[in-house]
Amino acid sequence: MNFFRNILKSSKEIIIVYILTYLIVIISALIYIALGFSNLFNFINNYCIYILLIYYCLVIIYLYTKNKKKEQKLSLKSHFILLLLGTSLAVIYNMIIYKLIPPTTNTITLILPLISSGIIGPIFEEILFRYLLFNRLNEKYNTIKAIIIDSIIFAVIHINPIKIVYAFILGIILNLSYHKYKNIKAPILIHMSANIIVLFIKKYNPLILIISIITLIISLILNKLDRRVAWTT
Repeated sequence: MNFFRNILKSSKEIIIVYILTYLIVIISALIYIALGFSNLFNFINNYCIYILLIYYCLVIIYLYTKNKKKEQKLSLKSHFILLLLGTSLAVIYNMIIYKLIPPTTNTITLILPLISSGIIGPIFEEILFRYLLFNRLNEKYNTIKAIIIDSIIFAVIHINPIKIVYAFILGIILNLSYHKYKNIKAPILIHMSANIIVLFIKKYNPLILIISIITLIISLILNKLDRRVAWTT
């Protein structure tokens, strides 16, 4: 019982943030209807995202400044390794998915997904799941247990059955990178690169899959050899 109580206590900001997210969508939809508009589906899918992006930015600023921690510096080499790791991992996953489930034609502009899924989304999730949740779990449990618990919660949040396994694996890598580099930029770089590269992948390509497997192995080796550096505030 204490275990679940600790999990809930450690996840309180996440729970509150996601509850508020749904409330913002509901309230925005009600206001939209009250103003006499009828195409609610179009509003939620095409316009409500802008309201949520503003909300996510405010959450990021508030939680980061409130829980600011001492961090290590990241070298230029570390930046490259982390970006390579995130990119190759995401490409492999999407190549496998596209092989199993051929993608449908998608003609939407890249600008909004690039801002929301490629930039703000990763920062938002890393502040919640690594900067807050992982650190709190790591205070209560050993690092391995904290990584697994955090990754499970991170995966479940994504809901989609196809994404859950990938989100869990990605969560493990994001937690390990944060634990190693002691800098929230590390998992953010991996997460951003993973989310951005998938916006440009349109179909299955065996050559790209092979190249990505090779680059993933290289990035993992380089990451293992990469050393920590001096602390900064």
